[in-house]
Amino acid sequence: MNHIKLFEQYLQESFIFNTPEVSYDQAIEEINQALEGVVPVKNVSKGNFGKDSVYILIVLDPKEEWANKIMENANYFRMVISQDGTMEVFAQSLYYKDTPVSYDSRVKIKFRKTKAKTTQDAIQKLIKYIETIQQELTKK
Repeated sequence: MNHIKLFEQYLQESFIFNTPEVSYDQAIEEINQALEGVVPVKNVSKGNFGKDSVYILIVLDPKEEWANKIMENANYFRMVISQDGTMEVFAQSLYYKDTPVSYDSRVKIKFRKTKAKTTQDAIQKLIKYIETIQQELTKK
């Protein structure tokens, strides 16, 4: 029985949000505030697919520039931050401006599965990834 309590304690200590110190709402609010002014369109929300996570949608183009006013026609990516700090980009569509859209012409910037130790660490990694993409998109 003691092993189960120790394991539960270990799991709680490894969580970066939904803890007594940081709730989901606080984590979402911190991420929203950090992204304010960094990207034109963002959506940060709580998800429950198998385990509790924070889902993030980042669109790097203003709404006025979306072809046919469809978000998926803009430069965007979707990321999930799991409760244990695992961060992963699970969908992205990044292309240089005025370039025909094809598999070969996409911007090849990857965000490998990584692990954040705190909510602030996750925010720093997210902003660094956004800055890397923005720098690459301005090259052409």
